[in-house]
Amino acid sequence: MMTGFRHFGYEGVWRMRLHWYRDLYIGETFHGQKKKLIRMVEKSHTVPGLYLLLIRLDQDHNQMEIVTQKYFIDRIHDPSSVLIVGLAFGEQEIRGLLVQITDQVYQKTGKADIKEYLLEKG
Repeated sequence: MMTGFRHFGYEGVWRMRLHWYRDLYIGETFHGQKKKLIRMVEKSHTVPGLYLLLIRLDQDHNQMEIVTQKYFIDRIHDPSSVLIVGLAFGEQEIRGLLVQITDQVYQKTGKADIKEYLLEKG
């Protein structure tokens, strides 16, 4: 079991655990709705316009991925292989979160290895 990550049992489509970044980034539109959004994602309840910022735990070559919730539900066949780092409304807002995270990591480490930093920070 990975330390530092929140694990939620999921009895929906996948019957697997979703991995959530402890300090989950939330876009301004969904500010104050973190628990509700987590619940909805876990239960595969569609939230129109919801985007997820992911780290693939089973791949070394990608830093992060931006996907729609629909893509996540339809195409991620092993959700336990991803760490959900952020949730936001719309493509512009999720890209803004990615820029924010990139800036934060660069300011703290002097490099832009987001995946390494977030996994270590866990």
